[in-house]
Amino acid sequence: MDDFALRKRHTYGTLLLDLDRRRPLTLLPDREAATVAQWLQAYPGIKVLVRDRSEVYAEAARLGAPTALQVADRFHLLQNLADVLTDVFRAHAPQLARVHTQHLTAPPLVHDPADPATGPRRSTVPLAPPQPSTRARALAAARRAQRVALYEQVWMSHRQGWTLDAIAEQVGLSRRTVQRYLQSPTFPERQPMYARDCSLLDPYKAVLLAGWNSGCRNGAHLFRTIRRQGFQGQYGIVALYVRRMRQAQRLAP
Repeated sequence: MDDFALRKRHTYGTLLLDLDRRRPLTLLPDREAATVAQWLQAYPGIKVLVRDRSEVYAEAARLGAPTALQVADRFHLLQNLADVLTDVFRAHAPQLARVHTQHLTAPPLVHDPADPATGPRRSTVPLAPPQPSTRARALAAARRAQRVALYEQVWMSHRQGWTLDAIAEQVGLSRRTVQRYLQSPTFPERQPMYARDCSLLDPYKAVLLAGWNSGCRNGAHLFRTIRRQGFQGQYGIVALYVRRMRQAQRLAP
């Protein structure tokens, strides 16, 4: 059983499905424990109930099918894991930042054949980490401003005596997000994407650098080279990496 929106953040119903036959059984007009329990009592043979983390549905199951085994669905198990990992990463943000800084101190190197100071040897130029575009930075700033406004609205409603559920419905956030906001006396900044430079391309960067340093400047050719070695990503990922190598050597686009 799960809820569905008749009007999002305002009016919800309950959907009950037969998972064995993969077909809907009924739609209930709300998601109240008493309503769901009454329907369950009409079908005493139910042995397993799959539900989300809602205490309402837990109570409905206890009232309407007390002998049934209650099982959390896979989506909400993964959501539980994601919530815990988010808290862990936030708690260890300083350590993650130090690891990221150490990683950036030894970036990939691109040979610079045009350096006259090296004679027959070629100097090396560090490959700078990817930088977000101006549009991406502006979009990130706008989204942060929106989150700050919601954070302040949550605290204002809390000071007025609203419950967690009422605040969540009013501002359009999950109950957990509201709870996290209220546990933080200052706006909780999102942690930077330390793994931004990690992608499907990582196992093939050495091949790209070797090809580039040997004189190949054609992104499409480099893309085909790693495709033959099993790369499953799109050309755009390779094109961005090639652009960074061109920038490191101050080559024209």
